[in-house]
Amino acid sequence: MAADDYIPCDVYQIDFPEWNRMTASLQENLANTLLGTKDFLGEFPSRRGVTGVYRQDNYILGFYLQEDLRYGLEGDHLSSLSQVEAANIEKIFFAFVLDVGHVVIQRTRLSGYVSMSYPSMVNGLQDYFAHLINGAGLQIARLAWSKFYRKRTQDEMRSIFFDNRAVEIRVTDLFGKSVPDTVQLSNPDPKEEEILKRIYKREFETVDDAHLRAAQGQDLRKSKTSKAAISAGDVKQIIILSSADIEETYYETQDERITVHVDDRKKFLTDDEVRSVIEVYSHRIRVFQKTDKPKPTSLGPLFDESNHDDNK
Repeated sequence: MAADDYIPCDVYQIDFPEWNRMTASLQENLANTLLGTKDFLGEFPSRRGVTGVYRQDNYILGFYLQEDLRYGLEGDHLSSLSQVEAANIEKIFFAFVLDVGHVVIQRTRLSGYVSMSYPSMVNGLQDYFAHLINGAGLQIARLAWSKFYRKRTQDEMRSIFFDNRAVEIRVTDLFGKSVPDTVQLSNPDPKEEEILKRIYKREFETVDDAHLRAAQGQDLRKSKTSKAAISAGDVKQIIILSSADIEETYYETQDERITVHVDDRKKFLTDDEVRSVIEVYSHRIRVFQKTDKPKPTSLGPLFDESNHDDNK
């Protein structure tokens, strides 16, 4: 997979309307509205819409489109170039998680437009979804969302460390701590284990913070010092390598971001991309363990009657 096929995304939580007001029936109406939309909303050159929409269970995935005038140059000679404005459409990936009211939105940079920027595209998508929710039967004046904020427990942070290839950690509050008896630092040699734990207990009578980075190609799970620190202190940050060899940073508290395998140069998502998005979201946001790979079922693209596999 090319590096360009991985895109960073922010995760938003819908605050208004309160998502428990969105009954299963309203959620289904919203899904059908998204899947059935074939026309732009608004007037040229400020139209908005969605394309390549794809459904898998509670996930609606696709691309959001927004139009604006973009500055350019024209002229027959270098000495007589003049600035012009021409309409152009940008698109960003989105995934709507119907049952919990989460929206995953691709982060990107835009330049050269009269008024469009990345924040204005996020606001445009927000207004567009408000329009669709009204169409689904829940009348609202506006839709409000905020970054999805996560505070992880220490058990969650330690699970991230032990379940993944860890390349960097930052741990605090080690002073006066000891490695729990349930943690095994070495090979199953009781005498060596007892000696190691006494050594680290003495170390933590001096050390309070630890910031460790693995050597190239190494895994901190093989480090006794890393395991001792993770098990004894407060874990603030862990950087892991994903299965695609992309660094992912986990903080004890953070606005959640995920990186997904989506080629945003194409018009439609592939089955593998849909599986990848759901797996990454499920692993990092929805639940804390890996899930079985879902089998996606396409309900058809929008704005184009051709099969989404044409872009593979």
